[in-house]
Amino acid sequence: MLDFIGKLEPLLRFLVNSLIAFVLQKKFSQQESVPTILVKGSFLIRNVILKEVRQLELSRLLTALSDQAKLETEYVQQWKRESDQIALRCAPNQ
Repeated sequence: MLDFIGKLEPLLRFLVNSLIAFVLQKKFSQQESVPTILVKGSFLIRNVILKEVRQLELSRLLTALSDQAKLETEYVQQWKRESDQIALRCAPNQ
């Protein structure tokens, strides 16, 4: 099956590229040359990809910060419990 798909890959790539060129031509002016459309389209596609990458990086950063905040909160709570236990042990018996 994979061998069959591998043989179809050049055809599929051509069809996808043709579809992209067609869509880009409809998006941009009919009078612009194909190279101009492809350059504009490649910038458009690059910008979309960069936007997605930035959002993914931001999401990962926020997750990391959230995880760090949880760790710090747990550390502070553990420190407070330990300091309370030490305070109880050091307090004079009543």
